[in-house]
Amino acid sequence: VTSADILAMTEAGALAGVLARHEHHVIANVFEMDSRLVNSVMTSRDRIAWFLKDDPESVLRARIVAEPFSAYPVCDGDIDHVLGYVDAKDMFQRVLSGQPLVFGQSLPLRKALTIPDRLSLTEVLEEFRQAHEDFAIVVNEYRLVVGVITLRDVMGTVLGDLVPRTNDAD
Repeated sequence: VTSADILAMTEAGALAGVLARHEHHVIANVFEMDSRLVNSVMTSRDRIAWFLKDDPESVLRARIVAEPFSAYPVCDGDIDHVLGYVDAKDMFQRVLSGQPLVFGQSLPLRKALTIPDRLSLTEVLEEFRQAHEDFAIVVNEYRLVVGVITLRDVMGTVLGDLVPRTNDAD
């Protein structure tokens, strides 16, 4: 049985009312993952909210208020020199407990998974699985940052409206 056969059967099931339309879309989206590249769902470079390693706490606080995301790359000088990333949960815990926001001291940097921009979504899922990560920096052939992607971005592509849309991509 080929993927085309499975898609034809699910289409017939959806038309007959045996298979819900959204279930058919999920199945079709799974088969499209091999042909869709990471850049089709990533957050592009110009939309990434990121920090400099030396940013004062006031800048960190202002940015998380203005751009509330689940993770933020932390960079040395510019966005193309990513040192790691910080999880927003770590930042919120420190703010709520009255601790300072200082990278490397009270605020640990996580190692950033770096993936090439030519990977398919299936390959991105495999990278996330192997690294036990759900956030990655996407780079081009010159090692310049072109975007970021999360596991939620990939799953949103597969599951469509079943995954709530949030500002979780950066």
